[in-house]
Amino acid sequence: FDAMFESAGGDPADRGAPVLFHVSSFRPIKRVTDLVEILARVRRHTRARLMLVGDGPDRQRLMSRARELDVHRSICLVGTHAEFVDYLRHADAFVLPSESESFGVAALEAMSCGVPVIAYRVGGLPEVVTENAGRLVEPFDLEALAAAALEIISDSGLRETLGRAARARAETRFKREGAIHRYEDHYRRVLAAAPREDS
Repeated sequence: FDAMFESAGGDPADRGAPVLFHVSSFRPIKRVTDLVEILARVRRHTRARLMLVGDGPDRQRLMSRARELDVHRSICLVGTHAEFVDYLRHADAFVLPSESESFGVAALEAMSCGVPVIAYRVGGLPEVVTENAGRLVEPFDLEALAAAALEIISDSGLRETLGRAARARAETRFKREGAIHRYEDHYRRVLAAAPREDS
């Protein structure tokens, strides 16, 4: 992983440093420049790297801000990959600074890999990410999001505990079979309550 990070322009001095991870479409609603702000704040206290999977209209703005904050060599952009689990396995925390998420599929994917999620408390994320599986903070509070990231990457015991809980929650609460049964039960109740037309 270190070699891959360095081959993408990463600083060799960051070898072995914790990895914050993000995947998205890099649109304004995803607030990807917040990731750079968070990385800069975390790096005031400890070495850390940021791995980004995806691409989109805010990519250039993200990298411009990274250069301004002098953290660009601690960021690895790997582009769009449908299969990014191999990258995700190297993550210490998944950071999701979106201003809105209807559900948070990316967060659930991270949890299923045993990676704690750090995000703003928006949309459907509180239904997915519980406090024992990551950290949710008030929307757009960069300091709080950075503090949550720092807390998790600085404490390997906490990171492992959160990661195990995240995986367990993903496997038990969001298994496909369970979801299908819940949908079927819901439709049965709706259909049973619907007025019948006389034939």
